[in-house]
Amino acid sequence: MNYPEMNIYSFYNIVLPKITSNINDKYVQDEDLTRGSYVADLRSAAKEALVNCLMHAYYDGTIAIQIEDRPSYWEFTNPGDMRVSRESFLRGQKSEVRNSEIATLFRRIGISEKRASGGPRILRAASRNHLMEPEIEIDATNKITKIRIWKIDIRTKIDDEMVLDPTEKFIIDYAIQKSEFSFSQMFKDMNDKFGSNSTVRKRLNHLIDEKILISEGNGKSTVYKLEKTSEQEQVDKIMKLKNMEEKL
Repeated sequence: MNYPEMNIYSFYNIVLPKITSNINDKYVQDEDLTRGSYVADLRSAAKEALVNCLMHAYYDGTIAIQIEDRPSYWEFTNPGDMRVSRESFLRGQKSEVRNSEIATLFRRIGISEKRASGGPRILRAASRNHLMEPEIEIDATNKITKIRIWKIDIRTKIDDEMVLDPTEKFIIDYAIQKSEFSFSQMFKDMNDKFGSNSTVRKRLNHLIDEKILISEGNGKSTVYKLEKTSEQEQVDKIMKLKNMEEKL
């Protein structure tokens, strides 16, 4: 009886400030050397995921909407399977809303914007800040949709899983920024801060042995890049297609 009156709108107004209040700002530099906004991008991604969760939930089901706020990620779970494919959601190709009345009201009060814009904003926030790719799990059997948005980059996740020395941290950060690189260029950019050529190459080979990096090519034409799962490769492909669409 003492619990405050709750509806979808009040739930949104309570949850969004809670999950975005503890985002720690950090310096992010875009490829054009301008400073990005990690906090603004993460808030936008969290908002879009929450709105998507509320607009597409199957409210007559027995499973409740659930939002988890972990130190390294948010996870949004709603009853009801996603009505479009994972790729279509991230690219913003089309939208099939389960609750059209809720969607209309959210747009009229300015919470939601144009249709199918949430997925691209979530993807863009991850890409611009070099974060781990968003994960979307659609359980068609139990009619559940989960969206996980990571707050950390790949290097932070690796750092949590294994002990990295300063040289290895530099190499991973370099791989994140450059997407692919040659050993000679990376060693030059180190400015003799991490020891000799052989010392750096030893740390590079250790990361390859740990399946964190991969090498392609032979001899002087060899390039190195981060090892990625098939899902990460798919997200990269979606991001490239989205960038091409926007340019066209």
